[in-house]
Amino acid sequence: KENTATVYTGDAALMTAGPGVSTATVRLGAHLSAEADGAGNEGEMTKARVTFELFKSNNESGVADNIISGVAVDSNGDALVSVNSLAADLYTVKVRVDGTNQFWTANPVGMGVLNIVVATSEQHSHGGGWVADAATIGGKANFGFNLKMDNKEGPVKGNWKLSFLGTDGFNYVVESNGWEGGYLQFSAEPGVSPAVYTRSNFKGRCSVQKVNPANGQVVATWNNYSFEGFTKDGDFLSPQQADAYAFTVWDGNDQVWHQVGSRTSPVTLGSGEIKNKLK
Repeated sequence: KENTATVYTGDAALMTAGPGVSTATVRLGAHLSAEADGAGNEGEMTKARVTFELFKSNNESGVADNIISGVAVDSNGDALVSVNSLAADLYTVKVRVDGTNQFWTANPVGMGVLNIVVATSEQHSHGGGWVADAATIGGKANFGFNLKMDNKEGPVKGNWKLSFLGTDGFNYVVESNGWEGGYLQFSAEPGVSPAVYTRSNFKGRCSVQKVNPANGQVVATWNNYSFEGFTKDGDFLSPQQADAYAFTVWDGNDQVWHQVGSRTSPVTLGSGEIKNKLK
């Protein structure tokens, strides 16, 4: 079998059709890139078939909540499938080549984030997509989050997730696991008058999973990390501006473990969107 890198290229952030609708139709996509092993050794990409494995936000097992397999790949290495009635959640997506395929194997296994949010009129901050990240293989970090204030259960309710291919060759999945001492707050766009509330800032606790890219299996987990995110929703500005995002993850010793952008310099999204709503 020949190696092919798999990259998730499908939907990153979706909202359902209304407050009473808890599912959405989702476009799952992937791009396969064969390893460079010399002229005359190129494989026929159409002989590959792709499997998408979707893991919900509370799923820490190795068993996917949804599996969509047998997806055809065209001659450019692109695979595309629509899935109806997928439940709203913050998913980790793994992209594999079907195991029964006799010609191709996914190495590394691609990963992405898919955020499906139930439409609401409540105060919230949500989004998904990717931002450029020079400290990764492939140069990008995938993210998704769905947050709101909840006075009954604490200062914040929701989920936050991040995934990227580290420079050590391992995939990393970083996911919120608590909001003790955390917060969600909104602020106005700097330098704009009258005030337009385009920005959100949130902080919480998280876990980190180190994933073997050859088989998608978790090889290590750390639970005492923390994170902070900064967002910009450019839709509210006139003229409209691009959405932007920044994040910092600290390890258990409060040392910066991974970072993209900053509070004052969020990074323009490579794809996806951010939505901030202040009552």
